Amino acid sequence: MRAKFLAILLLCICIGSLTGCAGQSAGSKAMLGLPQPTTRVQLLGGAYVPLSQYLGKKVVLVFFAQWCSRSKGLLRDLGPYALERRARGDVEFLAVSVDKEADLSKVQAFASQPSMQAIDFAFSGNAEFDEAYLSFQCSEVPQVFIIDPNGTIVAQVASFDAIEKELAR
Repeated sequence: MRAKFLAILLLCICIGSLTGCAGQSAGSKAMLGLPQPTTRVQLLGGAYVPLSQYLGKKVVLVFFAQWCSRSKGLLRDLGPYALERRARGDVEFLAVSVDKEADLSKVQAFASQPSMQAIDFAFSGNAEFDEAYLSFQCSEVPQVFIIDPNGTIVAQVASFDAIEKELAR
């Protein structure tokens, strides 16, 4: 009986740990067409940067977690594309980690991969209480927002193909 209880408990814990690594959250869809929130991110180097610093260029804003395989897969696809697009000078790529402080070294290792060089990585260590994550009304990762040069949120997408399609417009 005890073994069955422990097996069920373990299963519940495993399923619960997957929550939050899904795709688009309905709440953030309400942001489409609105100006980007007045918020800031803390880059991996420690500097705080307001999102308004990116005005004048399109921005691909990705909220991710290093423990989420969909997040990491999306960023692995996005990395080489970001190298190509950033060289043109018309798009900025920003990936905001919603991991805990204890995961900083894992996020740094992921961000230091050569294919990730064209993406600005931000990390506050506040997990789901990250200022930007809350400002964009996110509830799961990955979340991707496309922001136009005027600071208006023009799209929320959930795949690399959708990012490419949006940026081709």
